[in-house]
Amino acid sequence: MVPSAQGSHPAIILLHGSGPSDRSMYHPIAQKFTDAGYVSLIYDKRGTGKSEGSWIEASLEDLSNDASAAISFLKTRPEVNPDCIGVWGVSQAGWIVPIIKVPFQFLIVVTGGGATPLETEMYGYEMEWKHAAFTEEETAEARILLKQYFDYLRTGEKRSELLQAIEQSKDKKWYLSLSLDRILPSDENRKNWQWVAEYDPSSDIRKIKTPILLLFGAKDFQTPTDLAMKKWEEGLKQAQNPDFTIRVFPNAAHAMTLGEHTAHGVFIPEYFPTMIEWLNKHAKCK
Repeated sequence: MVPSAQGSHPAIILLHGSGPSDRSMYHPIAQKFTDAGYVSLIYDKRGTGKSEGSWIEASLEDLSNDASAAISFLKTRPEVNPDCIGVWGVSQAGWIVPIIKVPFQFLIVVTGGGATPLETEMYGYEMEWKHAAFTEEETAEARILLKQYFDYLRTGEKRSELLQAIEQSKDKKWYLSLSLDRILPSDENRKNWQWVAEYDPSSDIRKIKTPILLLFGAKDFQTPTDLAMKKWEEGLKQAQNPDFTIRVFPNAAHAMTLGEHTAHGVFIPEYFPTMIEWLNKHAKCK
């Protein structure tokens, strides 16, 4: 998506959150960036829309390589200033951006990263159990099964025991909050999901030198906001990054939507003005 003005422009690539998503999901956000003078690149995630492959069989590194390919593509475009390309990412993309291998000049991360995937997953489950008013006993049973699941993702061991535990748990009130039989990868595909159980972004955050804007919501029940902000700040300070901004919005849920646990689709009014104002001040390229 290209601004109407002639010449070369700064550009920004939009990276997906978890699950399937095509380019249409990010069109409204890309349009805001384009209206502000940025070339915006949105694409169908692997296995969605017109993209081949499968996001289910993609590793974190695969998704990062897709982002690197997008940056390299934009560098070849005459309407793009090749020395002024940035990345915007939401949710899961917070773990993708620290491992992108191709250099870029600025970065926006929305309700993602900082905390480990395991910490984030467990926080989301705990909040869901609390919302569902499960008893302590029910919550304890769910935690035990989840630990088996994440141990399997990390090691590849004791799959048969995990399958047996899943089968024995299907009549439990809390099991629908997990549905592990639905998300359990095959033995062959497990290695592509191993990162969920063991990746720690801290060392990669300590390498980020580009200007970065981090946005979080105080009503986000999918992200441990306080922990994520703390780890981002610690890592960026250790990186001696001179230009990072962290904002938390009291009325925002996950992905900057308005509301609480069941919020969908309506963004908080501060969202776009905050990003555009930051870009105008911090995405200064040669």
